[in-house]
Amino acid sequence: MGIFDFFRKKEAPQQVALKDLDGWLDTYLDSRSVTTKVKVFKQRSNSKMNEILGALEALGHAKLHNPDIPARAKHIMQGNRDSYIKRLNTFFAAVQFPESYEDVPSFAVKFSKDIDGLSASTQKSFFVLREFFEDELKIVARRVKELEDMVVDLRKTLDDERLEQVQSIRQNLRQIDNAESEKKQLAKQLRKEKDILKGWEDRKERIKSKIQELKSSNSYKNVHKAEKELEELEKEERTESQDFLTKMSAVKHALKKYAKDSLNENIINHYLDDSVSALANDDELKIIEVLTKLGDGLDKYESKTKKREKVAQTIKELNPVFLSKISAKLHKSRETRGELKSQIKRDTTRLSISEQESFLASAQENMDKQKKALKDIENRIEAVNPVLIMQKIKKNLNQLGKVELKES
Repeated sequence: MGIFDFFRKKEAPQQVALKDLDGWLDTYLDSRSVTTKVKVFKQRSNSKMNEILGALEALGHAKLHNPDIPARAKHIMQGNRDSYIKRLNTFFAAVQFPESYEDVPSFAVKFSKDIDGLSASTQKSFFVLREFFEDELKIVARRVKELEDMVVDLRKTLDDERLEQVQSIRQNLRQIDNAESEKKQLAKQLRKEKDILKGWEDRKERIKSKIQELKSSNSYKNVHKAEKELEELEKEERTESQDFLTKMSAVKHALKKYAKDSLNENIINHYLDDSVSALANDDELKIIEVLTKLGDGLDKYESKTKKREKVAQTIKELNPVFLSKISAKLHKSRETRGELKSQIKRDTTRLSISEQESFLASAQENMDKQKKALKDIENRIEAVNPVLIMQKIKKNLNQLGKVELKES
């Protein structure tokens, strides 16, 4: 800043009324020759396109520098040349250059992506042809690159003119024009979506009431009671069987050896695998005979004196009275458990509750979706707020130079 700049009068920003803003934007674009630049680009790009097609034609008619190559090599060359020329001709025949500046950004992005795809799809043919027609191929590649650079330059030129802001302002102007009717339409849609949400909320409450009704029914209470009794019976059976299992554990080593000499090997193996289940199914208590014979020949199956004495003592404890008592309890317990399981299995209340809980989850999922839909509509209503739209216009307008919106 110079020493006298402080005293110079600052240039006042240009004031533009909202009603005149669309026309002012046209003037802004004209002053920067935006339309002319797009028009000139289209003329030059069409001319460049013709150069590319001409270069492809020259490639198609090019003669081999060395015609004395094997027939197979000629066949490979011709196949790749035809494929390459056809692919590029098809590609450029489909290119539609932008008619106005609004189309330039999307065109530039698509063209760049498509060129990358074209390069990848013709890469194999390009490398093959380079061995035969390097000069002609270079001309084609150069012309394509020149066209690509023209598109990039146009995009950069128009970006420098803040055209994105121009388009945003014009979109905002249309939003202001349509704001009132759009807000009414969105408000109507919001009421409709709220009614749908209310319907799902009511359905959820009805389902919850139905579940509560089922859980309060005598049928559910009886099944719940049966499940508790079954749980207690299983717990009691485990407790009652513990002493038996401890004793069986003490004789298992000797019993396992004896099994090979016994005629009751299957019964013994059952007891070795699951002592409680074996006893519950041993109606004749054949285990008593097995243990008696084991005790009689214990010297053969347990060599260590102390261990043998302990096994012998345990066999005495596993006497008919003890085993009959445990067996009776197991039979009674399993009979009662069977009855309880049948009762539980026959009841349909749990199935009905499970079905209703599935309905409840579905209702909750639909409620969540509906709440999201409502939030989206509320956001859209907020977005069409004229005050917010005006703020966006002012922000974008400020980036176009020393210009601001005239307060009405």
